Amino acid sequence: MTLTGKLRTTALVVCAGWAVALLFWRPAPFTITFDDAYYYFTIGRNLAHGYGSTFDRVDLTNGYHPLWQGISVIPFWLGLDDLAAVRSLLLLQLALWAATLWLVLGRVGDAVAGWPALRDATPSRRRAADLTLVVVTVLLLANPFLLKMVVNGLESGVEVPVLALLLVRAVGCRGRFVSTSSRGHRLVTGALLALAFLARTDAVLLFAAIVLWCLLDTGPDTATTSLAVRAVRTVEVLAVPAVVVAVYLGLNAAWFHTALQISGTVKRLPLTAPRLVSAMVWVVVAVAALLACRRAPSKRSKVLRVRRFLRATGWCAAFCILLVGYYATLQAVPYLWYFCPLALYGMWVVLLFVADLVEGSLAEAPTHKALALALAPALIVALPLAVGLVWQGRSFLDPGERALMVHDREAGVWLRHNLPPGERAASWDAGVIGYFSHRPVVNLDGVVNSKAWYDAVGQGTTAAFLRDRNVSWVANHAGEGDGNDPDIGKDVDAFFGPGSAARTRLRRAWIYRYTGTLDNSRTSTGTKRMGTFVYQITGTP
Repeated sequence: MTLTGKLRTTALVVCAGWAVALLFWRPAPFTITFDDAYYYFTIGRNLAHGYGSTFDRVDLTNGYHPLWQGISVIPFWLGLDDLAAVRSLLLLQLALWAATLWLVLGRVGDAVAGWPALRDATPSRRRAADLTLVVVTVLLLANPFLLKMVVNGLESGVEVPVLALLLVRAVGCRGRFVSTSSRGHRLVTGALLALAFLARTDAVLLFAAIVLWCLLDTGPDTATTSLAVRAVRTVEVLAVPAVVVAVYLGLNAAWFHTALQISGTVKRLPLTAPRLVSAMVWVVVAVAALLACRRAPSKRSKVLRVRRFLRATGWCAAFCILLVGYYATLQAVPYLWYFCPLALYGMWVVLLFVADLVEGSLAEAPTHKALALALAPALIVALPLAVGLVWQGRSFLDPGERALMVHDREAGVWLRHNLPPGERAASWDAGVIGYFSHRPVVNLDGVVNSKAWYDAVGQGTTAAFLRDRNVSWVANHAGEGDGNDPDIGKDVDAFFGPGSAARTRLRRAWIYRYTGTLDNSRTSTGTKRMGTFVYQITGTP
């Protein structure tokens, strides 16, 4: 079997193992998903059942990325629900991840191409080189941390395959999107960019990196050295995504009264002078990285495969830097799955780096040198990956990691059976609670709310907003103090109006030990006493 076959088989075997876990391990859905995934699932259910683009069945929202949201409708339209629907969507994402790995590892195998520097080496050394790369692949793909970045019920599950297609396309044309490609090739590249935007709208940062890359693409012939020619061909690349973005913004403005996603608007930080300076620094770093990647690699380079890859895909390196800068500077709470492009790109670079390292070590080592010693540099790279696998594996199996979501589900089921008809609940972390309640639950953090809620928060009229919608229950997880949420009074008064805390009664509580860090907590990761609480606000203000 060729190295490409070995790598692809390895990926399929690992993905098959994850598929068995998703199908038969009961805690799997709560172990690899995040609370925000259940926003997609709930809106998908409401769309399938005719309620429209709404989380709470009261107000419309555009607080999601459209491609994955559209896909999330399918299992509910087919009649699935609850955990069956969740597992089916996770299995779909796993299949997309397996297809992505098939493409990526095929390109890695092509880059190695039979270990040219080892043609005179013994067959045992060539087999050892293959085995080393296979082992590193296993250490990467078996790590739950990587899995949770792409198979999690969120939009990263479709963002990664689209980005992988763009990278494969770039490697195939050596990054020459305008200098050596046809108009059809450029339009297809543009269509993939449009899909990338629909998968995750922060792909506008990718557009910026692609534009600069195309304008610098002079190519091997003199015909494309003209800036005017490059500009025209760059416009051809951007034609399809430009139309898609314009239609998306127009439909948002017409249907949701805001052109931009409400989720992004809620989480965006004010553009102060220090943040603007910080953002500009990130832009400069991204441009510098892009220019550095464009430099032709020396034939004497010790990592020739890595350098060739960067030369074809430096636009993606710049995009990854812009992505980190944007979320570190201008967004309130960056989440793990936001950075899935870094995981995909980093995995590809690591595999090529290990291939360069293995080939160089074996080619330069004397034939009498022990094989283990010859492979020592590559084994040093594999060691931290092995440690990471063990570390993340322990966390993955820790019941405390999923305790919060498990008990939020119990709260949702309790609301399903105990919330009086006509009354509604609210939550600051409404994903799991809202999904399993099958009842209208208003999300108070604004992520999947309407523009009207965003305006109410800004104008201080949330109490009237919630009163008009008959919201008189609150369910949420929080730190536990004497069987209660120690901050519930302050939070209820802030959203439901002064004096509401005095009318708040605890109706049900689930107390447990949680391992991890909350979004709104500055404490380090560790085990802490938590609770999921259901409160009723009685009487009238």
